[in-house]
Amino acid sequence: MPFSDFYPNLSTTTTKLTLWTISIWLGDPAYRHVLLNHVPIIGLFVAFLVLSTGPVLRQTAVLFIGLVLVALTAGASIPVANYGDAAYPVIYDRLDGAGQKWLRSPCGTCRDPGCRY
Repeated sequence: MPFSDFYPNLSTTTTKLTLWTISIWLGDPAYRHVLLNHVPIIGLFVAFLVLSTGPVLRQTAVLFIGLVLVALTAGASIPVANYGDAAYPVIYDRLDGAGQKWLRSPCGTCRDPGCRY
């Protein structure tokens, strides 16, 4: 989908990255979801690396930092899920039939035996 379909008030050729533009984007739950969606995934990977180096270095401070990272990144999944749920109806209405079918039944969760996904 073109950029202008999601943001009809903004032109891709004339829009400069200003605080106003950023505030418009951050007001959109879909944009916030895409922006924050990687925090739990990458954060848990970093926390795993920290937790795995803790016993090697034999330092409890490193283990504590790893556990704090796990808690923070796992907690970040709550707003990510909420923003995704808030963006779902807007994104769903803008998709075609195949996109709507994929969004309704992502891989592995479809219980319909006739579903291709």
